[in-house]
Amino acid sequence: MCAARRTFQGFAASPYLAYFHIPPVWIGEAPTLPELQQRQMTSFGDVCSRRLQAGVSVSALKDGFFVFDFTNWAPGAPVLVPSYTTEEGGVRPVRVTRAEEQAKAHLYKCISVMNAHLACLSSSLSTVQGLAIPLRQVVTPATYLRADNSQPRPWFVGLNPSWEPLHAYIEMQAGLLSPSNATVRQVFRQDAVLRSFDLLEHVLTYSETDLLTLVNLLYLGAVSYTEHDFPTALVLAWTVCERLIRILWDRYISENSEITHENGKKVQVVNSKRKDKLKGRDYTASVMTEVLSIARVIDYEMYKRVDQVRSVRNGWLHSLDALSDRQA
Repeated sequence: MCAARRTFQGFAASPYLAYFHIPPVWIGEAPTLPELQQRQMTSFGDVCSRRLQAGVSVSALKDGFFVFDFTNWAPGAPVLVPSYTTEEGGVRPVRVTRAEEQAKAHLYKCISVMNAHLACLSSSLSTVQGLAIPLRQVVTPATYLRADNSQPRPWFVGLNPSWEPLHAYIEMQAGLLSPSNATVRQVFRQDAVLRSFDLLEHVLTYSETDLLTLVNLLYLGAVSYTEHDFPTALVLAWTVCERLIRILWDRYISENSEITHENGKKVQVVNSKRKDKLKGRDYTASVMTEVLSIARVIDYEMYKRVDQVRSVRNGWLHSLDALSDRQA
């Protein structure tokens, strides 16, 4: 008897991902009571949107949804998982598993963009609107939202309240169930939101390719600090500091790799072998910081602060003692 064969259809995930700002806010201006009554259980349309040079498009909806289109952003564009046919219980083809892994990697990249935008939004609200908001929200693979723009506005944002508790909360808040929403929610001005798009553009197009990762780490560290998870905040913040020290160190080596004699002749003093040594494990963050301070790449006050943070971080790794907010 031949084993049953099954065919699995290929698919590609939607390029539209979203998050709902928590705590709930209005974008642009608060709606009137008649608007609330008319739009009950329905998402409002765009207040402002931007297509970034990196290829990502982002829209801010009036009721606090931020929707991202990753169609034209190569690191996060949808990946086609191909169709395949196999016997019941058979092994999936390698091309399928590879496509699935790539799709997951692209999703994680998209989520990192949304968290970077949360960081940019916090910064722009502070500088443009003079508004401080708690750093508590983190988008994860379990809490992000899928959006659909195949229908005319407003956007449809998919929620699964029976599976994810946060989605149940969003369903209640985004549903506009009570006119009190008009007075309870804060309002994010449109110019502040547009500024957040500018900052995100800079993160995605900056020449240092690690910037997106660094912004995510720093933001997660700030959230950890807000939640009194001081060890995590310290470790994440120091990871960012150490990477920035390395960037300054590499730049310093590059800028001083040759000297010019009085006769104008240039001589290479840092060849590839010496460069490998200078970038090797013998040159720790402590050593690099000392040299950069003496060379006045970083000023003395910054040197003292970096050295103190490094000392606290190393001390905690050895002791695992409780940390105070001041130490973090």
